[in-house]
Amino acid sequence: MSNPAILFSVANNLIRDKGMLIIGAPSHDSILGMQPLSPLNLPPHHQTWWTDKALRLFPLKYGFSCTEIIHCGVDRFHRKWLMNKLLRNASRSIDSGMNPIKNQFFCMMRDAVVNFYMLAIFDENLQVDPRFGLRGQSVIAVYQKTQAE
Repeated sequence: MSNPAILFSVANNLIRDKGMLIIGAPSHDSILGMQPLSPLNLPPHHQTWWTDKALRLFPLKYGFSCTEIIHCGVDRFHRKWLMNKLLRNASRSIDSGMNPIKNQFFCMMRDAVVNFYMLAIFDENLQVDPRFGLRGQSVIAVYQKTQAE
């Protein structure tokens, strides 16, 4: 939705005092934030991105208090991409000081290792531990409508 203010305004008119509103949204505080220019992160696919802070603060002016934020886990089909991204990011410090020819060779070797060996032994069924700050692309926010004054 391109204008979340409309959602909260309409919900405020329709939901009774102390009623609940539950929404799901793409989370910027997730693996989506690791690749902001991916075509699937840009409009029209994702009109808005939500940080936890925005999920808590934005709805306050429309009469909703956030009672819970639930981050979804990393989906199974994103786990290989995530491992690939983490390994590439980790190797950047190694290749930053090389001359261009050595750097190109190093990148080709790194990609071969990542794509053929590391990903071959990486089990997609393993859970990604959220304690390391790796969250799935979606977040669910639970709100309670505050009483009208």
